Amino acid sequence: MEKKTPNKYNICLTYGTFDMFHFGHLSLLLRCKNQCNQLIVGVATDKYNKFKNKESFQSENQRFNFINMLPFVDKTIYEHNFSTQWKKDYKKYKANAIIMGDDHVGELDYLIKEGLNIIYLKRTTGISTTDIKEKLKCKKYSFFIQEKWIETKNIFNRINKNINKNDHFSILGISNKIEAHYELYQFWNNSKKVDLIFFFDDIEEINLLKRKINYWKKLKG
Repeated sequence: MEKKTPNKYNICLTYGTFDMFHFGHLSLLLRCKNQCNQLIVGVATDKYNKFKNKESFQSENQRFNFINMLPFVDKTIYEHNFSTQWKKDYKKYKANAIIMGDDHVGELDYLIKEGLNIIYLKRTTGISTTDIKEKLKCKKYSFFIQEKWIETKNIFNRINKNINKNDHFSILGISNKIEAHYELYQFWNNSKKVDLIFFFDDIEEINLLKRKINYWKKLKG
């Protein structure tokens, strides 16, 4: 359940894998930020995902760097093991609440008994990392590269004009040299045709992702 508060919490924690960052992730994190003045996001490590029998398409460094680039995230940390970590993080960062998606409803009720504020936010329906992986497996994909923030509007216009959502998987790579903006949410929300966004350092990182996608499609196809 999404808790509405007339006064924001000062510091909130949230945790997740954030693999293949999609619009649902962006929407959830923005609503997390709406609950507090400072948002700290824990990104699950590869080792922790393996422990949970979860396979991530992107490495912990790629996922961490993406979250760290978002302008409304005040601090990014690694999540090594939630059950043993939350208490240390809560104390270390002087947090006032922990925020999770509503797919975890009930899982953290034991923390409420310990006097913690737990907020469950609704996830965006109709989109998940699992859905995206299935789409990528069976669709053609197109890469769009953005190296300057001023290019954003034109790129989304091109995607909206040329891409048929039904038979294409659209990937937008944004250079790490430019700062992400809140307006990215509005462009993405209006488009609905960009399936995946990632930040890159250089062209080799894009080529590496392409090779990984092609290998994965062949393996899973």
